[in-house]
Amino acid sequence: MTTDSSTSATERAQHAASTAGEQGQHVAGVAADEARSVVGDAAEQVRGLADQARGQVRDQLDEQSRTQRDRLVGTLGTLGDDLHRMADGADSGLATDLAREVADRVQGAARHLDGREPSDLLDDVRRFARQRPGTFLLGALAAGVLVGRVARGARDGAVAASAEPTTDLSPTSPPVTPTPPTTGTAAGEPIDPVDPL
Repeated sequence: MTTDSSTSATERAQHAASTAGEQGQHVAGVAADEARSVVGDAAEQVRGLADQARGQVRDQLDEQSRTQRDRLVGTLGTLGDDLHRMADGADSGLATDLAREVADRVQGAARHLDGREPSDLLDDVRRFARQRPGTFLLGALAAGVLVGRVARGARDGAVAASAEPTTDLSPTSPPVTPTPPTTGTAAGEPIDPVDPL
């Protein structure tokens, strides 16, 4: 009887251990599946946020590019109009013809830029660089030199403006006039104010 009860207790313990092991494996499997699902969801959310951030940056850059394009179109249009007025008010000659030609080209460039998307303009630049690489490089060099000179001139102007002395024109203190030194008779000795003659 004791042997039967000890055998059945052993069998029950083995059965319980086996069941516990199976339950543990099941729980571990479920936990691993849940962990993979959470990691997948997190990765998907990170990808979505990254795509959203890229889209917002792209939209902001496009908006800034459009704003700069509109400013450039306005500046070119004004320059073309000014050159036309200058040519119309001057006598006929080579300079007048040149001013009209430049005005027409500037206004043509303004019309070409107006309403075009920044990506279209970039495609135009790429196409021009492929078709005429030498002209493109010379133009880029000239633009770089021009921008460098303008930037250096602006910097030098700011430095010169900050180095100029300022004059104080406030009426708070009257101007000081120098007084000549008082001297004695022919010897040129100073007169002592304490010693009366």
